[in-house]
Amino acid sequence: MLLPSNPDNPQEMADTVPYTLSNYCATADICYGKSSNLPWSTGTMAWLYKTVAEGILGIRFAYDGINFDPAFPSEWDKASVSLVRNNTTYNFLIINNNSGTKKVYINNKPIEGQFIPFSEDELVNIRIEL
Repeated sequence: MLLPSNPDNPQEMADTVPYTLSNYCATADICYGKSSNLPWSTGTMAWLYKTVAEGILGIRFAYDGINFDPAFPSEWDKASVSLVRNNTTYNFLIINNNSGTKKVYINNKPIEGQFIPFSEDELVNIRIEL
């Protein structure tokens, strides 16, 4: 759980997986077995996605590509995420060297800036070193 669980609906009872949030489970009518479907139907997951993908990882889709500007906590060593758009998989690896500089590589080639144009390739590997 990313947020503390509710004592009336602990993680074990809600049967949530580590990357989901169990909003609440008020009555037996909305609890199926011991699972709460509410994180998926209340918008909680959309806000979680925006917080992690856009806020912490700094990955934002634009009209013609992807902008990125990670805001990692200094305690984090690295993170990875894969995003699929059309037939292209974008694999992001963000490494926190605590260097104070940002280096970006697309398919092992260095680039300048914080923008990646959309690609027609099947696989694009992006490595961001902070």
